[in-house]
Amino acid sequence: MRTEDRWLDVLRVIHMARSKAGYVNKTRLQKLVYFAQEIGQLPTNYSYAIDYYGPFSRELASDMSFLDAAGYMHYLLGASGDQEIRLTEQGEALSSGATEAAQGRPYAGVIGQLADLHAEKLGLLATVHFVHQSGGQDRKRVVDLVAGLKTVSPEGIERAYDELEQLGWV
Repeated sequence: MRTEDRWLDVLRVIHMARSKAGYVNKTRLQKLVYFAQEIGQLPTNYSYAIDYYGPFSRELASDMSFLDAAGYMHYLLGASGDQEIRLTEQGEALSSGATEAAQGRPYAGVIGQLADLHAEKLGLLATVHFVHQSGGQDRKRVVDLVAGLKTVSPEGIERAYDELEQLGWV
């Protein structure tokens, strides 16, 4: 995939998430792009590694920095101290037409399902999915591994696993 196409896909995800939830920050965008790529066939091909908040892509972080520097998006300090992502007029113009064309694609549905979840829940779901996909472990092993990564009770991890099962994502 061409780099320019990946940038457009990132702008598209930001646009969809803001349309659905009214808000997106760096952490939420990382998780939404992760799920859109892994579940919804978004062809970005980012590599992910586990991080404190869940799956994290350095490549995506680099693309976000470029999009900020190029004037397609910018960061605003949110009320909770996090950095909210907003598209500029240029980013909005570029992404809005592309977003309309993407509405029937699987990743649009994934973003629609997840965009308004609380960031902590989104991070937990992404972590459970990532651990499951990384080794194909059974449920108990996934719960044990995630418990070592997150400050969430085993019951909370089990509920997240249940949700992913109900969605057909594990």
